[in-house]
Amino acid sequence: MPEQTPWIEATHRALDLVVSAGLLILLGPLLLTVAVLVKLDSAGPCLFAQQRAGKQRRPFCILKFRSMRDGAERLRPSRDGPQSWPVFKLANDPRLTRVGRVLRRLSLDELPQLLNVLLGDMALVGPRPLPVSDLERFERSQREAGEPDATLNRWHQDRARVRPGLTGLWQVYGRHQPGVDAWIRYDCQYLRERSLKLDVTLLLRTLPAVFGRSGAR
Repeated sequence: MPEQTPWIEATHRALDLVVSAGLLILLGPLLLTVAVLVKLDSAGPCLFAQQRAGKQRRPFCILKFRSMRDGAERLRPSRDGPQSWPVFKLANDPRLTRVGRVLRRLSLDELPQLLNVLLGDMALVGPRPLPVSDLERFERSQREAGEPDATLNRWHQDRARVRPGLTGLWQVYGRHQPGVDAWIRYDCQYLRERSLKLDVTLLLRTLPAVFGRSGAR
């Protein structure tokens, strides 16, 4: 991962502040409409909060529009195996609400994370933040392994050096590639090539990538 000077980091942060603040103002009516639809569709809060690992692995509370029934976290199936824990998804998750399926398909459930960006917990572009519970499971499995996976270790070490992002290389180019390997490959590429120009490029390509794809995330 290339060295990031204080000036470069300040420039990245300035971009995050300007864009996230502008989008929160511009999308205010849409955010309010989605919040009302979520509340009308099912019982529970309109926002879902979860502890995620941020820069230097500091935990923070990520925000999303709730797309599942209230309390769905307690009902999720167990996850086992090195290829399942980071990208756990069910193709037809019965816990999703009617509105939640639409929000997931259009990635509208992610919009409240603009507030996370504004507060400095996240960046607009970067590796997706892992749930704290998943990170703890990974670290435990690596300690217990006779031969820890060096690639996975390096992935986690490098991604902890930057703020997690709302979008990234995998979201733009790799959504059609299932499995953990593609996620790791695109994360590593971003961390090697990270620059303001790359961030702007990915931001400009995120909307076409989201609305141009078919199927749920």
